[in-house]
Amino acid sequence: MSVVEFASAPRVDLGGAGIVERLITPPTQRDIQIIHMTVDGHGHGEEEPYTMNCTTESVHVITGSFVVRTSAEEFTLAAGDTLTFPGAEPHTWRNPTGEKAEVLWVLTGVS
Repeated sequence: MSVVEFASAPRVDLGGAGIVERLITPPTQRDIQIIHMTVDGHGHGEEEPYTMNCTTESVHVITGSFVVRTSAEEFTLAAGDTLTFPGAEPHTWRNPTGEKAEVLWVLTGVS
């Protein structure tokens, strides 16, 4: 068992702009990684869609609005919504509003 206190959770940088990302699971944990993101208004991921080296990704919106664009479609998520998709699916994302958004990004089967 392991506890990661939010105040001491390491910052990570997965690319994009207007984001503070913290790894809130132990850094050595590979079965699941949870990243807490605070996204400034109009913050965004990479311009070009990208993939993650994992089996599955889930995005859960705690507060605000969040848009995830995949190769197939665009998903507009509100607080309380969760999107799950394969880690091999090309995607990018953005905060479509001027308000901050708070998001949990969950990766399973991280290689």
